[in-house]
Amino acid sequence: MRAEILFTGTLLLFAATVSGQKCVCMPDALKDKRINIIGEDLKKRPNNAICKIQVSRWYNLGICKGVGTASFINDSVLITANHCLLKSLFIYRIVFLGRGKADSSFSRKDFRIYHYPRSLFAKKYKDIAILVLTKQGKDKIRGLEHSAFEISDFKTLIGRDVDVHVTGFPCDVPETLVDKTCSARSLIFNDEKGGGGRIDKTAVAYPKLCTVSGDSGAPLWYEADGVFKVVAIHHGRDTRRGNWGVRISDDVVAWIGNKISKK
Repeated sequence: MRAEILFTGTLLLFAATVSGQKCVCMPDALKDKRINIIGEDLKKRPNNAICKIQVSRWYNLGICKGVGTASFINDSVLITANHCLLKSLFIYRIVFLGRGKADSSFSRKDFRIYHYPRSLFAKKYKDIAILVLTKQGKDKIRGLEHSAFEISDFKTLIGRDVDVHVTGFPCDVPETLVDKTCSARSLIFNDEKGGGGRIDKTAVAYPKLCTVSGDSGAPLWYEADGVFKVVAIHHGRDTRRGNWGVRISDDVVAWIGNKISKK
C-alpha cells in the first residue's frame, strides 16, 4: 500500500512539472517585435551576463527538466525567479545553457540557493531567488567570460525617459537569447499607499512586451551612464496583470547584500 501511494505521488509530481513547462505563446504582433541575440552580440554587455538554466529534480527521473533565465549580479551570484528554483531540496543539478562551448553543469556541492523570504501575515512575497556558486562552482566557470548587472531599487527607474528590456530564453525559440524592449513610460505600476487594484506595490506590468515560458527569471533592466541595472525579475503572465515581474526594492537589495556577504 505504501509503495502504491509513493508511486502515485511521484506520478502526480511528474505530471505537475510537465504541465508547468507548456509554451504559452503571444500574438504575432508582439512576437515580431522581439530581437534574437546571436553571434558576437552574445559576448557583449549585458547579454553575456544572462544564462538559460536547466534545473533537474530527483523526482523527475531525469526526464523533464525545469527551465528559466538567470543573470549574474557579480562573479559568482545569479538572480532569477523564485519559482525557477522551488523545491530546492530536490534539486541535484543545474546546467547553464545558451553559452555555446561554455555550457556548464553544476552538482549540489557547486551551489547554494537562497529564496527571498515570504510572510503570509504581512502578505509580503517576491518571486526572487539567488543562486550562489561555491568555490567548486566558481572553478567550473573560470573560463567563462561574463559581465554582471547592478541590482537597483525599481524606484531608480521611475520618471526616467529610457528604454527598458526583458531579455531571456523563451520556449518558442528555446536555444536563443531574445530581447524585448519598450519605453519605461509604458510600464504599469502602483505606488499609491496600500497598493491594490490590478497591480500591487510589488509588481510591474509591461503590456507592450511579449513574454512566454522560459522567460521566467529574466531581468527587467535599463542602462544609465554605462551601467546596466536590474530593477525587476520577470515572473510570468496572467489575466489580471498581463506580462509582469516583481520589483526589486531596497529590502531586496539589502537581503541580497546580506546573503552575499556570508557566502
